Amino acid sequence: MRVRLGGLTVASLSNDAIVIYSTHGLEPPAAFQTVWHPVCEHHRRCKLSVEETKQLTQASAVLVFCDTRIDEHMSDAFDITSSVSRLGSQAPPLILVHHSMAPELLPASTAADPDCELEFESWSKAVNAGMDDVIIVESCGGRLAAEVQARIMQLARQAKKLNDEVNQRREYIQHICSVEDVVHDIVWDYLRVRLRTGIPGIDEDIGPGIPESIDGLLVGQSLGEGSFGTVCRLVNPNNRASSTQAVLKIMDKKPLTNWHGIASLKRQIAVMMLLSSESCCHPNITKFFDVYHTDTHILFHMENGGPLDLYKRLILREEESLAMSVGQVSSMLKQAIDGLHHMHVGAQMVHRDIKPENMILDESNSDIILKYADFDTAQFVKPSSVCRGVIGTFPFMAPEVVLERKYLPYPADIWSLGVVMTEITCRLGILKKAVGLQRPKKNMSKEEKAQVERQTMERIRSFLSTADYVGMLLERHVRRDLRELMEPAQLLLEGMLEVVVEERMTAAHMLEASTGRFGP
Repeated sequence: MRVRLGGLTVASLSNDAIVIYSTHGLEPPAAFQTVWHPVCEHHRRCKLSVEETKQLTQASAVLVFCDTRIDEHMSDAFDITSSVSRLGSQAPPLILVHHSMAPELLPASTAADPDCELEFESWSKAVNAGMDDVIIVESCGGRLAAEVQARIMQLARQAKKLNDEVNQRREYIQHICSVEDVVHDIVWDYLRVRLRTGIPGIDEDIGPGIPESIDGLLVGQSLGEGSFGTVCRLVNPNNRASSTQAVLKIMDKKPLTNWHGIASLKRQIAVMMLLSSESCCHPNITKFFDVYHTDTHILFHMENGGPLDLYKRLILREEESLAMSVGQVSSMLKQAIDGLHHMHVGAQMVHRDIKPENMILDESNSDIILKYADFDTAQFVKPSSVCRGVIGTFPFMAPEVVLERKYLPYPADIWSLGVVMTEITCRLGILKKAVGLQRPKKNMSKEEKAQVERQTMERIRSFLSTADYVGMLLERHVRRDLRELMEPAQLLLEGMLEVVVEERMTAAHMLEASTGRFGP
């Protein structure tokens, strides 16, 4: 060590302060005593003394002299690395400097040839452990000083470059945040009023994030989560065990902070307000009470239609003790038809996402009550108008929704309810099973998934074009306890699952055909 550092001072190695560690336990040359630290027991516990910490936070680099051929030395070097790294952003870069022991002092397990090639594995381990650089050649005097200075300058340039990139990224993020703030103000302060959305201004009494309470009711457990928001139960604070007749739908504003998002909210609110008005409410449609606006969320205060949706209830009925009677199923079918007829004829609107998850059930009394919910995609549409875009959930979407550029939305709703009724009378996923459809593979791209859905819809349309296919489907798969409903169900489903859109049942025809066949 005296040979390698002979004639050198701390200033020879760096213009700035440095700290030196050695895993050899050697006495430092006189010129380096103030910056020299042997590896001690507290380093093995990843701790630093107060003096070390002060020196390290002011240092431009740390040199660790270590024989990289010896495991004990490398272990000590890694302990130093861990100790210094705990300083976080104040930690200086670490440079591992290979320093051989005399051959006669090497452990018996280590090759004694002083000219042997050093193990690359040791150096890579050092870098992976957190070392910033490695000096392999055992140069002395001026050569060592030049090597160390070059490495320190290189690390300083890299640190400056990285710091500049971080500052640029920080400025970019700040710019993005300022733009987002401007967009937020335009959408929620200007467009909200200009478009007459029905959304009030921000309620300063409701803090950001998911609220703890609303209108004196506590926000309880989540009942379900969809692509547009989370629905939570509202609980009476005076009796937490009992649920109220209300829920809270919580929607994050970030994905809605654009023209399409706020236009969608306007459409939803208009639809729900009409369906909840005295002149247009219906017992099979959930009511809308109020809307709230916070810094981060839009909140819909709505009727609690029941504890379960139809999808979960159809799963539970597979247990014998939770089976549904013919009367319950018949009543459900009739209510589903009545509710859709009211939307189409009474309100002149389409739901556009009819599926079991969007039908809520209440079996608290002896009767079973079904209510339509989730009007995120609902829209007022004239009977002769057409829609564009794939809206809905596979496989409840009508074939023309996926296969055609534009389609009539009213018949598409009829088809969706027909698929739901098939699952009620048979089982969940019956259409996919009967047609022999396979699930799309995971990690599919959006384009690949769309292609699979198109192929699947073409197959469904082809199968349902077969004469009496609906009758064969029910004959093979209708539940044994519901066989007495097969004939009236077949009469309806043949008209609702008609592939030719012009020949498909309308809501009026559907209601007429169901009268007297499914309950009162």
